[in-house]
Amino acid sequence: MVHVNYQNGPAIQFAITRPGMNRTALKEMVDNIILTQFNQLPGVLSAYTFGGDTRQIQVRVDRNKLAAYGLNIIAIRKAIDSANFNHGGGALISGASQVEVEINNEFEEPQTVQRLEALPIGHQGSRIVYLRDVAQVLDTHAALVGNFYYNGKPAIWLGVQGEGKGNYLALTQHAKKLARLLVREYPGLKVQTVFDQAFYIHLNDGNALHEFIMAVVLASLVILLFLGELGGTVIAAAVLPSAVAFGFFLVYALGAQRNFGIMMGLVFIVGKLLDDSIVVVEVVRRYIERGFHPKVAAVLGAEHVQNAIMAATFTFVVMLFPMTQLTGDMGAGFYSMTIPMITSVIGSYILAMTITPLMASVLFKPKPGAITEEVEVPLEKEMALESAPPPGRLGRVMYAVFLRRFHAFERFFERLVGWLLRHRLIV
Repeated sequence: MVHVNYQNGPAIQFAITRPGMNRTALKEMVDNIILTQFNQLPGVLSAYTFGGDTRQIQVRVDRNKLAAYGLNIIAIRKAIDSANFNHGGGALISGASQVEVEINNEFEEPQTVQRLEALPIGHQGSRIVYLRDVAQVLDTHAALVGNFYYNGKPAIWLGVQGEGKGNYLALTQHAKKLARLLVREYPGLKVQTVFDQAFYIHLNDGNALHEFIMAVVLASLVILLFLGELGGTVIAAAVLPSAVAFGFFLVYALGAQRNFGIMMGLVFIVGKLLDDSIVVVEVVRRYIERGFHPKVAAVLGAEHVQNAIMAATFTFVVMLFPMTQLTGDMGAGFYSMTIPMITSVIGSYILAMTITPLMASVLFKPKPGAITEEVEVPLEKEMALESAPPPGRLGRVMYAVFLRRFHAFERFFERLVGWLLRHRLIV
C-alpha cells in the first residue's frame, strides 16, 4: 500500500536531450532504460515521460489481398500473437547435468520488420501465405498527441512523483544524483532540471523563518510595552520556537515529512502560537502586581486560566480536524497544512501550562513585601498595587511612557462597566 498525494504532483521534473540521437530512439531509451532506474529510487510512487515520438511497428493490411487469399484480420492477429512470446522449451539432460531451455520468439531488434514480413499467416491450397503478401510492415512511430520543448528545443520530459507522506527533499536529492550518474554513463546525454520542489520548500523555509523572527520581535515588544520588564520578553522569545519544534516532532511522529504544505501551515499559525503564553504571562503579572511572590503568582495564574485556555485550544483543534479527513486533491492540500497547525497549537498549550509559568516564576521580580502564600487581597489594595510602577529602572521608564496612561484607561473602563451594570434598562 502506498500513500498518494495528488496535490503535490511531480517532486522533480527533468528535460532529457541527446544531440545527434534520433528523437524516437531517445524516447525508447528513456522509456525502457532511464525510466526504470528512476522508478527504483526510494520514496518514488511513479516516474513517467511526455513528449517525443514513441516507436511503433505498424502492420498496414490490404483488405483486398486479404480477401483474395480467403483470410481475415483475426488470422493475422493470432499469427503475430503466437510468434511474439517466450516459452519454456523443456530440459537438456547430459549425465548428472540438467539445463532448462527457453525458446525466444519475441520480436526484437534488428530483425523485427523482416521476421514479421516472413511470418506465415495461413495457406491457399498448397501455397503458404506470408504477412508480406497481404500487408506492409513499417518501423515508424505512433501518432503524436503532444510535444515538449525546453529552451526552445525539443526534449523528453520526465517527472518523478513521490509518495504522499514521503520525504521530498531526500527524493529530489536521489533523483538529481541519478541524473548525474546517467550523464556520465551515456556520453552526450543531457538531463536538466526543469522543476525542483525542494527549491520551493527551502524558499518557504526562509519565509517561515522570517515570519517566526518577526512574530518573536513584535510579540516581545508588545509584552515589554504592557508589562514593563524583560522577563515577559524572554518568555515570548523562548516559547514560539519551542512550540514550532514541538509541532514538528508530532508531525514526524505521525509519519509526515517536511514539504511545502506543512511549511505553509506553520506560517499561517505562527501568530496563534503565542496567544496562550501571553495570557498566562499577563495573569501571572497581575498576581505579582497584587503583591504575590512570582512563584506563588505563577501557580495561581496558571490555575486561573487553565480551563479557559484548554477550551480555546481544543475548540481550535476540533474546528481544524475535519479538514484532515477530506479526500481528493483539496483534501491532500488541507491535510498538509492543518496537521502542523494542530500539533503546534497543542504544543503551545502544553508550553503555556508548564514552561511559561516556570520561566515567569524565575524571571519576574517580586515586589517589596511580596506575599508568599495564597491569601485574599482587599480590592482597594489590589487596585493600588496594580497601578504601581513595575520594579526596576526599565519598569519605571515604561510606566512613565505608557503604563500610567494604560492604567488610567483601565480605571476609566472599570467605571464605564460599573455604570453600564447599574443602568441595565438603558443599555
